Amino acid sequence: MKDRVNRNAFTTLMTARFVPLARIPAYIACGYFKMNYLKFCVIIFMTALAYCTVIFGALHLLGEVFGERIDVILGLIAGAVILALVCIFGLKSWLRKRAAAKTEN
Repeated sequence: MKDRVNRNAFTTLMTARFVPLARIPAYIACGYFKMNYLKFCVIIFMTALAYCTVIFGALHLLGEVFGERIDVILGLIAGAVILALVCIFGLKSWLRKRAAAKTEN
């Protein structure tokens, strides 16, 4: 398995950069299989550069398409995401408290 991690290091770390929740397990695997530290740092730098370029390009393209309205649209999206997260975590907490109260009775 160590050979496979070292052989496919760039592909694995590039994929992990763009796939949610995959980055930390990939980094742990690289440490566990003792990947060369300099190689790891260079690959992380290259994947971060690619990620920043893609995100900047996407936001720049959206800015060109939507113009001045992009600030409002991104603000509404961020507000909706924050509101959804607050509702989800609040509901989970409320359900957990309710279940605990039922088990006590």
